[in-house]
Amino acid sequence: MAALACASPALSKASGSRAIKESPKQAACLPAHHVPRIAYSASTRSSRTSAAAATYEATLERQLQQVAAYAQGCLSPTALEQAFRIEHPGLLEALTGADVRPASAARLLGFLEAELPPALTDVAPGGDCVLVALAPGLLPLLGHPADCCEASLAAGDLQQCVATGKALLSLLARLRFGGRASAAGYAAVATRCKQALKGAYDLGALVRQEDVVELETACSRSSPWLWLTPYFGHRYACIVDGFISAGWRSGELAVQFTEAYCSLVGRGRYTQVPSKFVRLVHAALSHPLSASQLRRLVAAAHRLPVEMSIELSLHARTEPADSWYGELLARLVEVQSCPPAPVHVAPRLPAASARNCAVPVGAGSARRLARGQCPAAA
Repeated sequence: MAALACASPALSKASGSRAIKESPKQAACLPAHHVPRIAYSASTRSSRTSAAAATYEATLERQLQQVAAYAQGCLSPTALEQAFRIEHPGLLEALTGADVRPASAARLLGFLEAELPPALTDVAPGGDCVLVALAPGLLPLLGHPADCCEASLAAGDLQQCVATGKALLSLLARLRFGGRASAAGYAAVATRCKQALKGAYDLGALVRQEDVVELETACSRSSPWLWLTPYFGHRYACIVDGFISAGWRSGELAVQFTEAYCSLVGRGRYTQVPSKFVRLVHAALSHPLSASQLRRLVAAAHRLPVEMSIELSLHARTEPADSWYGELLARLVEVQSCPPAPVHVAPRLPAASARNCAVPVGAGSARRLARGQCPAAA
């Protein structure tokens, strides 16, 4: 947000060529990591006229006070909304009045997730992300896709229900909340979405491996105040277990699912089952993995709770033939010792085939889509 961080460029410019000596009053109002630590030299101070020095000090003090107010959470909701409306004119009105229908709900949510990352992830004073801190935020809009999800389930269109519910949970997982009160309305929407997805899968909706990994990943990155867990009924759980036993369709799917599983266990949303983690690692190692994928598996194992890591170490000692960690490290050493494969460069597409390329999403596509004007290829 440009208005929220208006003092940062001036501070970085001032501290780039010379340091600023903070007065005790200025230093006390900022956190330690915000306080510059250089001082004026005598020649620099003497070279300035008294009037210019006074103006410079007054400007600097005003900028420091703005940064201190933001750092201490003193920015008022009114000022935050004004700053957002200046940077994104008309967006709040477009989101509130969006026409969401079952056939287009999943596509709309996908475009919003792609178009609004700063507004979804930038944290305002208080801990909420910007679109949650602003009233009414995204809540009126997200209620419509939940209605569409339930309507698709009632009409028997199970795959449309799954597509809408998956997109809604993915967007909800991007939001950040500072407490239970601000997350309550969004948690209710997430509960409705999960119930509709469970109903669709129980009635026989197709369970795709890509959908499973996307749902697992979305729940793993969601705010703890939503407490999202990827459980959508007994049939869904049995099919996912079959995917693990079969080794997944590709190594990337196996690695992504293992990463999400470790994050969920580390955050206390899954019961600690060491044998399941060992199965996940072996399923991933059944594919030819790259060095980066193997390192991601090692990093995922470090997210597990300490007590589960200890239990896995004891299991490796008692069952050396089933040592997942030793096999993982051996594969990593083997891959790193091999020469890199030649990189194939795809030929440049001719101008005539440009219409087959993906349409870039512009800065205003979310607002146009919210008004029913979907971007389309020329």
